[in-house]
Amino acid sequence: MNGEGLTSADPHTRWRAAHDLARQGRKGWDALQAGWQIGDLEVRRDVVAALGETAEPQAIAFLVQCLQDADPEIQELAAKSLGRLGEKAIPPLAALAHENAVLALTRIHHPAIVPPCAPPGLG
Repeated sequence: MNGEGLTSADPHTRWRAAHDLARQGRKGWDALQAGWQIGDLEVRRDVVAALGETAEPQAIAFLVQCLQDADPEIQELAAKSLGRLGEKAIPPLAALAHENAVLALTRIHHPAIVPPCAPPGLG
């Protein structure tokens, strides 16, 4: 699938296109980036939510950047998506001193989370 569905007026078609592209991994990456560049908030939301289904390194890096997006909803969706990615997202999140990074880390149920999030002396 190409990125044409991302520009659809139908929310279900947009959502489906984003998720199908994310499942393609690297093959779908360019179309997802192009969709993001459109700038439409609905498309941006769908792209960020869909990236929680891929463990591609560029997706993780992109979602980490989205934690600092100007739109709070994009930030929250990025945190949720990173949380769904599990332990692969821990290192870049642990390196951030950002409220949304901590939110994403708390969504990952893995023993490696305790040291990065624990107050000094508990890790």
